[in-house]
Amino acid sequence: MARFLADVNFSHPVAYALQGLGHDVTTAQAQGWDRLSDPDLLAAATAAGRIVLTFDRDFILLHKRGAVHAGIVFCTGDNNVSGLAARIDAAMAG
Repeated sequence: MARFLADVNFSHPVAYALQGLGHDVTTAQAQGWDRLSDPDLLAAATAAGRIVLTFDRDFILLHKRGAVHAGIVFCTGDNNVSGLAARIDAAMAG
């Protein structure tokens, strides 16, 4: 299963649902990284071997600018917690 880092504004209920699906998920807040800039958060996640879960389009720009990373999962807002977690899980499976 995947190792994720939920960024500061990512839905904690979705993160918990992903844990329930067997993924290793932590949050920026739990790591003490909640005050890092987006580039620094991406670097910290990469160093920890974690894929960033985010709703923040700035991570798309970082990717396009060539930032090295372990992965970025950009999501649009969705009130269906289990549905969003299931779509992320399915995307990681194949």
